[in-house]
Amino acid sequence: MGNPTNDNDEFMWSANFVETTQMSDLTGSSHNFETKSVAATCGRDAFTESRCKDCGLIEAGTRKTQEGTAHEHHYIEFNEVYYTTAKDGSNNTGVNYVCPECGDCITMPVKSKLSEIMGTEDDYAERLAKYNAAAEDAKRVMLIQQRTLH
Repeated sequence: MGNPTNDNDEFMWSANFVETTQMSDLTGSSHNFETKSVAATCGRDAFTESRCKDCGLIEAGTRKTQEGTAHEHHYIEFNEVYYTTAKDGSNNTGVNYVCPECGDCITMPVKSKLSEIMGTEDDYAERLAKYNAAAEDAKRVMLIQQRTLH
């Protein structure tokens, strides 16, 4: 197959992480590993793993997950203003629910016209239930915040 070395300068340039880490550091065999702890987030358990202090390479097989530490999303209401305009000339708006910790966003679901025409199943009811649950969670979070402020 010819010479197995990579002579693609553009790839090697982009792989140098904007001049902070050389590709040779990542592909070399000398690493300075230390244990790093990563906190639990929405839908992801906390874990520890060994990472190189110099280049960030993760040592294979070192991740140890702390089962059951992940937590649920907590949504807040986000009123979005769109660049499209309504018939009266004002901007269209929409209510979304966003988890500020991880950025998960739930928007009001729309029934699929194609599914209606074809008579096929649509997960609209499931998406609507998820949206409504996020709305209820946002109300609960807002009430907790209001009680904390008083």
